[in-house]
Amino acid sequence: MSKLPTPSGRVIPRSMFLKILPSALLSAFALAMSNLADALVVGNRVGETGLAAIGIVTPIYLLYSFLCIGFAVGGGITHARLTAAGDQPLALAHARRLSGILLFIALMIALLGNLFLDPVLSLLGVQDGYPLLKQLCREYARPLITASPIFMLNFLMYHFVRN
Repeated sequence: MSKLPTPSGRVIPRSMFLKILPSALLSAFALAMSNLADALVVGNRVGETGLAAIGIVTPIYLLYSFLCIGFAVGGGITHARLTAAGDQPLALAHARRLSGILLFIALMIALLGNLFLDPVLSLLGVQDGYPLLKQLCREYARPLITASPIFMLNFLMYHFVRN
């Protein structure tokens, strides 16, 4: 069986790599298509102002990605290492601790983001001279901010399961 080297010098069996490759490519393709579908639907129904609102609010989602990647990748690897070492209680405690910290951060983002939505939108570049754009940004950002605990814990669990 041929093997693929990794930076650490360990090897990944080629058969394992080939088994996961199609699903990884399919998921990347689905994500790209969902972004394209969003742009097409919003562009056709709301127009260029709707597309501008998506572009302006996107950094909020990028903030989630930034926080989640930091917690999920590092935490998931540590959890997998502890699980592989047979230390299930410590692995579970680690997962609970990270979930709690990330949930707290997400709840603070949801609370403060909703309380200070207009200043957040101003920080992102929405100006008072464009009332329709500001309204569309509010309508798009409010559910995104409110659902931050769901987004963030979903991302964390995805990486824990993946590892």
